[in-house]
Amino acid sequence: MALIKRRTGIPRSYREVREAVEELGYKYDYSTGGHDYFRNDAPSEEWGQARAITIPSNIKAEGTLRSILKDSGYFLAHNLKSDGTPLPKKKLEVTVKGDSILDFHASPLEKAWRKAVSQAQRSGSTHLPSFKKFEKGYKPEV
Repeated sequence: MALIKRRTGIPRSYREVREAVEELGYKYDYSTGGHDYFRNDAPSEEWGQARAITIPSNIKAEGTLRSILKDSGYFLAHNLKSDGTPLPKKKLEVTVKGDSILDFHASPLEKAWRKAVSQAQRSGSTHLPSFKKFEKGYKPEV
């Protein structure tokens, strides 16, 4: 299901909140007075969705708005913090030993290739092994 991106950031009006909640899998259940009730038969645990959401037809307080969006899983579904700003990107963990970089979360084949390249550079060789040769089964001369 494609999620619609808004130019204004997080939804603010009743209509925008209702559309956002429906995009996240909630279906209109019933109304009483100034409140609409929505139900999700299969809430996402990853997004922390509640099974039922109540939306007042006249949302005045920012806290009420954020509480509804948080319970519906809106922030996690759109990779946002609870204030509407983007979540920080995960940094790549790198293991450094001496002068060479050993681990970029690479495959064992790529790690072996990097190790062979660093050994060739240290030995002063002008010929560096290509990665394609490693894929075909190249074994460095030791």
